[in-house]
Amino acid sequence: MKLEDAITSPGAYDSWLLERISGTTGFSREELFMAPLIPDQAEQTAYREMIFDTPSGKIELYSETAEKLWGVNPLPSYNPPDDFGQSYLPFRLMTPNIASRIHSQFGNLEVIKGVIEPPAWEMSQSDAHRLGIRSGDRIRVYNNNGEVTGRVRVSTRIKKGSIVFPNGIWLDEGGGVNDLITAAETDMGHGAAFHNSRVGVEKA
Repeated sequence: MKLEDAITSPGAYDSWLLERISGTTGFSREELFMAPLIPDQAEQTAYREMIFDTPSGKIELYSETAEKLWGVNPLPSYNPPDDFGQSYLPFRLMTPNIASRIHSQFGNLEVIKGVIEPPAWEMSQSDAHRLGIRSGDRIRVYNNNGEVTGRVRVSTRIKKGSIVFPNGIWLDEGGGVNDLITAAETDMGHGAAFHNSRVGVEKA
């Protein structure tokens, strides 16, 4: 059974859940419905045996491995993010995950659409006031890579100088935030440096 069918079919979720946990030992169905549980084969606390995946088997605050692999300072240090020549733009673009989907998955489900607000760019009250922007306005978000337009939501939850739009929002939902992001890797781990992006914002 697929998760989508389980969610949209009354009474089917129990069957889907039982199928999912059938190969997991350490608890019963009844116990699972009473409270969250940790299976026998899972660790409640990471590295509870205090054995770490490092050459020394210990926590390494000084890491020769990190220095060798990534060419970084072997001690923890802060390096200002590379703004890719766009430091003159006033906003830091943040693209977090959201609880209603896994990146671009599940955004098409009516059961999800029915309980969440439509996607919107979020910005602080002070920035919105300065730019003459109100919730519901359309804004243009741009940098050297491209531009995206969409609705804005003014929020007390957003830090001044930041603008937030979730990742995984499809183009037909007003997404396309990738058009603003420089194709670059993080200094460690081959991650995407998408939080390094800076943008300008104006009322559309």
